[in-house]
Amino acid sequence: LLPPGDYDPKISPDGTMLTSYRRLTETPGLFGDWDVWVGRFSDPTQPTDSSITFLDVDANTANLFPRWNLDSTKLAVWRIDNGSPLDPIDIVVFDLDVQSAPFSVSLAAKNNITVGKGWSETMPSWNTDPVQADTLIYSGSR
Repeated sequence: LLPPGDYDPKISPDGTMLTSYRRLTETPGLFGDWDVWVGRFSDPTQPTDSSITFLDVDANTANLFPRWNLDSTKLAVWRIDNGSPLDPIDIVVFDLDVQSAPFSVSLAAKNNITVGKGWSETMPSWNTDPVQADTLIYSGSR
């Protein structure tokens, strides 16, 4: 198991924010408790608790590998839900409400885009073509 810490940081395409996922404690379950956070890229205190905002904190889920969309308003995450035995592995999109002055970020909405029995979806990535900027690709297996 990986020790507590921050993993796989990503800078937003507009260069203003940073996201990562953090394991605070070693918890039981398929993967344990991992939470995605967002903060200002230019904050010199990164990634202290006062400089970041955690999104959708839930001890029963692991939110992993956050990926920015092209306009830096959404994150796609690979979610493992220990409380959902029929469909525990999905791709969820977080719609963000970002305010610049003063800086704040909150979760405006979350959408599980891969609900369905029997599939395991992992490793999301946004299309980099501006014409299809809100198209996601991901791995899926049965």
